[in-house]
Amino acid sequence: MNFAIAVLCYRRPDLLKMMYDQLGSYAYYIDNASPEPLSLHGAPVIRNDVNEYFSGGVNFAIKTLSQHFWIWVLNNDVTGVTVTQAIELQRRAQNLPDCAIISASYNNHHEHMQPQGS
Repeated sequence: MNFAIAVLCYRRPDLLKMMYDQLGSYAYYIDNASPEPLSLHGAPVIRNDVNEYFSGGVNFAIKTLSQHFWIWVLNNDVTGVTVTQAIELQRRAQNLPDCAIISASYNNHHEHMQPQGS
């Protein structure tokens, strides 16, 4: 497949399981050097030996999955994502020849990322 899903993970095996329950083995789970290495039966976990925080983890995921033309990078606390969304993103991206980045909108529980005002 020309499309990959990379889920950045650090600590929090509960979030790894939550993401696996949403995406299964369709995603690669990038362990960004958790003190206790993450693992979950059936989940393809790729370990980064150095915690390079979010941006470094994204770079590691892109380098590691460079055989894929499209990579959908997600943090491990995103809810409501599905494999169907990934398939639709890939379909849309392939129809946009000048596209470099595409992402679905999703619910984010971080207050600073919520709409402000009226």
